Amino acid sequence: MNKTIIMLKPDAYERELRDIILEELLDYTKMEAIARKYIWLSRTELEIIYNHNIGKDFWEDFVEYMTRRPIEMFLVQAKNVLENANYIIGPTKPEDDKAKKTIRGKHGIPSYMQKGKHIENLVHSSYDRKAFEIEKEVMLWWKKAYIL
Repeated sequence: MNKTIIMLKPDAYERELRDIILEELLDYTKMEAIARKYIWLSRTELEIIYNHNIGKDFWEDFVEYMTRRPIEMFLVQAKNVLENANYIIGPTKPEDDKAKKTIRGKHGIPSYMQKGKHIENLVHSSYDRKAFEIEKEVMLWWKKAYIL
């Protein structure tokens, strides 16, 4: 069994897509959630998780987006879960040709409708093992995740 972090972003809740996204993830990956945390991320936590984006032209808008409401973070496990979750979530931009049958492709709002930025894209999954280890540490900083 492999593990990864799944994070439902603010727009998933604002557009009432939480349950649909989780159902699609579960159906495709057969993942099992082993811990869940509902949290209001801080700038510091975002800088750790998304350090590769600090300084990019969209960074400040992204921080504002990710801190405008609490998010839900899951520690999940399944065979090949990291690869399968990233595949079904899809590319960052929902209008990408590879996104058509993915969560972001079906439910996302195209970048051009977001003032040219592609920061609101519903859901996050660790993109590799190193990212997972960093995100897992952030998840464990919180008082206690609800162990399922």
